Amino acid sequence: MSAGTTADRFAELMRRREQATGPHDDRAGSPRPRCPEPPRPGRTGRAGCRHAAPP
Repeated sequence: MSAGTTADRFAELMRRREQATGPHDDRAGSPRPRCPEPPRPGRTGRAGCRHAAPP
């Protein structure tokens, strides 16, 4: 693995984090905070979040 720039490493970290947790937004004040429970196996995004109600 070659050493990239700080931005490259951060982007890779964010990609891995999103793959692991789903695209939840855990920033302060977010209307859709990150789910406190792990996503269901085999699901990603809102489909994998037990607390995501359909619109």
